[in-house]
Amino acid sequence: MKYRAVLFDFGDTIVNFGPFDQKELIKKACGDSYRYLSNLGQRLPSMKNYIRRILITIKLKLMWSDITGNDFDAMDVLKKTGRKFGHQLTHQQWLELLRIWYSPLMEIGQVEKNFRETIDKLEEMGLSLGIVSNTYAGAEALDHHLRELNILEHFPVRVYSCNYKFRKPDKRIFKSAADKIGADFSEIVFVGDKIETDIAGSIGCGMLPVLKKAHTNEGKKIPENAKVINSLDELPGLISAEC
Repeated sequence: MKYRAVLFDFGDTIVNFGPFDQKELIKKACGDSYRYLSNLGQRLPSMKNYIRRILITIKLKLMWSDITGNDFDAMDVLKKTGRKFGHQLTHQQWLELLRIWYSPLMEIGQVEKNFRETIDKLEEMGLSLGIVSNTYAGAEALDHHLRELNILEHFPVRVYSCNYKFRKPDKRIFKSAADKIGADFSEIVFVGDKIETDIAGSIGCGMLPVLKKAHTNEGKKIPENAKVINSLDELPGLISAEC
């Protein structure tokens, strides 16, 4: 077997979110979070001011991320904002708040119906599986999502950019995942939906780049050396043909 591992992007690769209004989704997340904090008896401003504070903080964080190439962690935003209001939460309550904040996105995310079968086939081929995702949603939130989908245990290697000082297409984040999964770049298949980060990054590292067709790459020029699939169930056959 030429390849030893498959690394996946998360959003619109493993979990399909499709196009959505990010601002409206964040507003819903803030509203749900506000009600949770209120039920805990925490001091709060008006819901409008709470949502406004979160939105402004995230907007500034996103702008700074574009400048630095680093992703932030939503948990840090929630804690920083909460502490300004005097919130005192246990570790488990902070985790629950993050999950509630993430839940509107989780509600619209779907995996392919036969994705578990695809995972089984890849593992039967002797391939190790992992995830490399650019995200500010928070590692605990994405792990919770995978756990709810009953697939977390299939991805022991999970590299989330919010935990690092770099993100795709930076070679260092791919190297971190490759080291964790125990394979050289030439032995790894990388599957993602974004040409600028997933495909460009994996090509730069010498992995086999596989583009999953999605709204994020519609109408864009696909690099000649990238393989293209319409759904993940095509992956086992593609890898077998490449070996």
